[in-house]
Amino acid sequence: MKKMCFLLSLLLVFSIGITSASAADDIKLYVNNEALSFEGDQPPVIQNGRTLVPFRAVFEKMGATVGWDNDSRLCSATLGGVSVSIQIDDTTVIINGTKAVESDVPAQIINSRTMVPLRVLSESVGADVDWDASTRTVTVTSPKTAADNTADNAANTPADSTAKSGITEQEAENIAYENAGIDPADAQYLNVRTEMDDGIYVYEIEFYANGTEYDYEINAETGDIVSMDKDAERIDMNNNNSASGSVVSGEMSSDKAVEIALSDAGVSKSQASMLKAERDIDDGIEIYDVEFKDGTIEYSYEIDANSGKILAKEIDTDD
Repeated sequence: MKKMCFLLSLLLVFSIGITSASAADDIKLYVNNEALSFEGDQPPVIQNGRTLVPFRAVFEKMGATVGWDNDSRLCSATLGGVSVSIQIDDTTVIINGTKAVESDVPAQIINSRTMVPLRVLSESVGADVDWDASTRTVTVTSPKTAADNTADNAANTPADSTAKSGITEQEAENIAYENAGIDPADAQYLNVRTEMDDGIYVYEIEFYANGTEYDYEINAETGDIVSMDKDAERIDMNNNNSASGSVVSGEMSSDKAVEIALSDAGVSKSQASMLKAERDIDDGIEIYDVEFKDGTIEYSYEIDANSGKILAKEIDTDD
């Protein structure tokens, strides 16, 4: 009898140790500085070095509008004018219905919960994602809208100053489309973000339509167009319908220019998002301007279209 009690005691201690270790290994998740509790529910998990999280709980906490199509097993989220979607058992994330970004792990159902790769979906809608390996903590910060920024400005504006209400992201997009003479239905690869420029908040709007890429800066308070630029003959490496490997008068293809830039950055093509290669002439030299992102890091390269030599490169981190 004493022997049996001893064995039961050892088993109890062992099971408590396992429970404690399991709790210690739990991933902590904060969205906009608020901890999410998954007690009694499916918590975040890590697969192949990527964090999968419960889709609805996390994205609704970010302020997104979420959807689920049971027939296609497609989950979707819209935040700040950007829509993302991914199907269960698929690794392809669709942004605004056209642009495709690949994830290292697929969306999947775990314990009746829809689990999605956190970083690629969150960063696709403009959110910031940070990982602290020492504490196994993920921190997600939703993107600020122009309205948020205007509110911040108002909080720091003297009482006798006149506050401006600002314009929405959609209004800024419409201003750009109207100025460019573009039907919104023809715009592809839309990218919108809010930046500070010379002390004022602006919407930076990029889109591609009818063989031309458009870049706009629009005052987020007044709706005035601060700057506008457009480039023709742009080659978008994410567009499956584009002429892959197009060659200009130099000997090197656009695919080769992309390969050189990715190799120098130590980034694989599957990791890169917003990947673009543009032919240009700089000081009489034909070059490729290659741009891409890896997470929050933006890379820009100028590569000689004849020799393949890297003429310039720039690396920026999104704030």
